[in-house]
Amino acid sequence: MRPEAFDIVIPLYRARWNTRAVLEGLTTHYQPRAIHIVTPTPEVDFLKSASSQWNVAPLTIHAEEPFFQPIGLTKDTICAELDLGESLYTPGWFYQQLLKLGAPEGIPNLSEWYVVWDSDLLPVDTWPLLREGAENPEHSFALLQSNRWGNPAIVGKWETWIRSMLDVEPLTDPDGTFVPHHMWFKQAHLKTFQQQIGQYYQSDESWLLLMMRSANDFGTFSEYWSYVSWVAAIAPEDLSFYPYEH
Repeated sequence: MRPEAFDIVIPLYRARWNTRAVLEGLTTHYQPRAIHIVTPTPEVDFLKSASSQWNVAPLTIHAEEPFFQPIGLTKDTICAELDLGESLYTPGWFYQQLLKLGAPEGIPNLSEWYVVWDSDLLPVDTWPLLREGAENPEHSFALLQSNRWGNPAIVGKWETWIRSMLDVEPLTDPDGTFVPHHMWFKQAHLKTFQQQIGQYYQSDESWLLLMMRSANDFGTFSEYWSYVSWVAAIAPEDLSFYPYEH
């Protein structure tokens, strides 16, 4: 049976010493249909030139500032919703999370199931992203971080966001966190996730603007944990992960 074709999306703030290794590692271990990098405009030309010499899957480089122009938004208009005050977070930190959750808005024909991979996660000691299931392949990610070291105040804010915004319980694990620096996303579940954001605010404005507004209301949010908790509540059959290994 032919393996399922899927795409990988990587938000990238800046090309670094490990960028080539990450891309070539993903290509070698997972053979994606395509890799999409979303990066600030000054990085685009360098990456296009440098990657032509790399052994990588078909690669498309997207500028992050106009990424959401297909739905009439830019980075500036989205980040203008933020009022961070004394927050230690930057607008770019939140925007990267929206790039992960909103990748289908800016990438035509993105695979229904796609993987987001954080740009600093080197794929060295890897795990299968697809596993044989009883009926369909299981789209599996790995818990890579112990839950013993998180900042309780920040984790508490994430939990409050999930309970309030999504009206579901945060998914927990005895040992690991659901901030695994990579994640399978299914477009169908993202649609209902986004609809729930609008329902919370009783607004038909773009979910991207509302997500940024939620950062003002709750202080922060976690894209990975929020999405996983949503899927666990509405479609648990589509949730599969490897446990944290000590």
